[in-house]
Amino acid sequence: MLRPGAWSGDDAPLQVLLGEARRRGVAASRRRGAPRAALTLRLDPLTSEPDAPATLAAVGLRRSPTNVQPAATAVVDLDRPESELWGGLARDARYRVGRARKKGVTLRPGTDDDVDLFAGMLAETGLRKGFAVRGSSYVRRLTRMLREQDCGVFLVAMLDDAMIGATVAATFGQRAASLYTASNDVGRTERAQHLLHWEAILRARERGCALYDFRGVGAAGDDMFGAWGGLTFFKTRFGTRHEDLPGAWDDVYRPLAYKSFLLAQDARHRAPRALSTLAARLRPATTSPTVS
Repeated sequence: MLRPGAWSGDDAPLQVLLGEARRRGVAASRRRGAPRAALTLRLDPLTSEPDAPATLAAVGLRRSPTNVQPAATAVVDLDRPESELWGGLARDARYRVGRARKKGVTLRPGTDDDVDLFAGMLAETGLRKGFAVRGSSYVRRLTRMLREQDCGVFLVAMLDDAMIGATVAATFGQRAASLYTASNDVGRTERAQHLLHWEAILRARERGCALYDFRGVGAAGDDMFGAWGGLTFFKTRFGTRHEDLPGAWDDVYRPLAYKSFLLAQDARHRAPRALSTLAARLRPATTSPTVS
């Protein structure tokens, strides 16, 4: 069990795993969380170190039963000439980037005026793909922060003076991460997303980033036709390499309350399925009419 102060003098492995700055941030969060009767601090380390799970367990963290982020990601190594990055793209991806340019798709920095339309594209994409997305107020705050702190890009794809897609990518240290990308029907037809990602990769390299992180692919061995299949296939066309992540880990402050929280969380996830099964059992059986 990890109690407040348990890392004092014993967190060298965590410092190696997370880096000194992030370790200090975690320690500060623990100091704030424990006195306020928080149940747990949930960490989702962005590292592919094979020893990460053992390191996290060694300092007293527990593997969370649910992940905050996907269990794997795909990254592009940027410490190469642009010609090598371009050559690393799959042939179909190079063709689609070129096709978008040939069709007249251009890119420009996004502004506050673009956010509502972009948020609508995100909502439509989420509905089509079956995942939750953030609303326009969140996207507006995020893109403003990226501009004000110069820590990312908000790129908009245009065709015939109309917005057809956009992407948001943030930088942290030497890693650039693709956060949100969406397009409308025209954008998908004209392959705007391929051009947006390629330009975001180049801009991350210009900023001195070592990696461009596409975020969120199927774990090693997953069915390519499963839930992550389409996204995984798209992202691998950009010359990515696969990284398995350690998943979410919990720093528990109140063990009994934490256990109750997990039980309630599990019940909430199971309830819709249980109610659906019960409704099916209670539904009157239909019988075929008797033919005399």
